[in-house]
Amino acid sequence: MNTKLFIFTGLVGCFTALGTLACGDSGTTSSSAGGGSAGGGGTGGSTTTANGGNGTGGNGTGGSTSAASCTAYCTTIMAACSGANQQYTTMDGCLAECAAFDQGTIGATSGDTLECRTYHAGVAATADPAVHCVHAGPLGSGAGAAGAGCTTDNLTRCTAYCAVNAEVCGTTAYATEDECRTACAAADDSLDFNTGVTSVGGTAGADTGELECRTYHMSVASQDAASATTHCPHTNFDNTDQCHIP
Repeated sequence: MNTKLFIFTGLVGCFTALGTLACGDSGTTSSSAGGGSAGGGGTGGSTTTANGGNGTGGNGTGGSTSAASCTAYCTTIMAACSGANQQYTTMDGCLAECAAFDQGTIGATSGDTLECRTYHAGVAATADPAVHCVHAGPLGSGAGAAGAGCTTDNLTRCTAYCAVNAEVCGTTAYATEDECRTACAAADDSLDFNTGVTSVGGTAGADTGELECRTYHMSVASQDAASATTHCPHTNFDNTDQCHIP
């Protein structure tokens, strides 16, 4: 036999065999070419059908990307924090005080910001309002059961108080926020704030809960101009009124 003809015949047979293996049974259909499987999508994403075994996962999504607003915050905290946990006397008052808060990082769970307070207000709507309402309130935390939240100690609570005081009362109580913080640092803040703390306890010279009492008057002052005229003077720590034991 001619050697060249023998080689050509062998190659044709080989290609024919390979083609048979590649095509397989003509009555069977594969869902993905090459036997690959679909890739899994990320959380909140969509899954794309695989081709040739290389699955394409969907694009996952993270948490909320929307910045907190005073309207949403006040709506939540007014509904979630009532009675012994109430932090603001009225919706208008809440909005007025909220204007003093720094925005903060979206989704933050700590720090003296609107974002942190919004987070804790949301938690208070479903669990532990006695703790989280104080964290979400104007002072940002308490010194008792509520502990550290958006603020952590007397210094940061006083910073929060004085920022709101400047927003609500202007220069009626203090000429500057620094002056306010200096006076506040010496005040007792051993109570967890709610709008029911309208006076102080203790004995002469021990104004237990003075910061919380002053915060109550600030909350009332935030309602309207007439209330501010009456109650802003009570927010000054030198004022010898019901927030001070002579």
